[in-house]
Amino acid sequence: MANILVVDDEPLIVKGLKFSLEQEGHIIDTSFDGNDALENIKSKDYDIILLDLMLPIIDGFEVCKKVRETSDVPIIILSAKGEDISKIKGLEIGADDYITKPFYSEVLLKRVEVHLKIARLMSELKHVNSNLNKTVKEQVEQIRQKDEIIVQQSKISAMASIIDVITIQWKKPLDKIKLYLQSL
Repeated sequence: MANILVVDDEPLIVKGLKFSLEQEGHIIDTSFDGNDALENIKSKDYDIILLDLMLPIIDGFEVCKKVRETSDVPIIILSAKGEDISKIKGLEIGADDYITKPFYSEVLLKRVEVHLKIARLMSELKHVNSNLNKTVKEQVEQIRQKDEIIVQQSKISAMASIIDVITIQWKKPLDKIKLYLQSL
């Protein structure tokens, strides 16, 4: 189950996508223009966004750019613009996939599934990496503490050696002073 935002200005497409995705157990929010989409995205975390390019108020390219400024949520562009230049532009500004309309809903559902799986794996990888970084930091700190103990032990050993040298050098004069004092 995923939270999905469907953004398209055509009510029939939105209705069909919403129905298909809900049948798969997903929770669907909808927006019919770019401004409303950005408001929804600010107010809720989505697992994936299905985004048309030709939207009123703010077009899909601009929505995608703005989303990428703050989020790495998967974005699949759904557009009637089938030219390669539009596909390239969409992918360059941050979309994760580009599907040309018309499309089979089964293909879209599989691509959604794949992108959700990739997002989950990336999240797990970040978690593992975070734990690994924490473990490495802890081990570095333990090594630093052991090194500090070794440095302190070395200093103590050096001081003991200095005390031994001083004791040996002063022993003879002290013995002479003791003898002198005893002779009085």
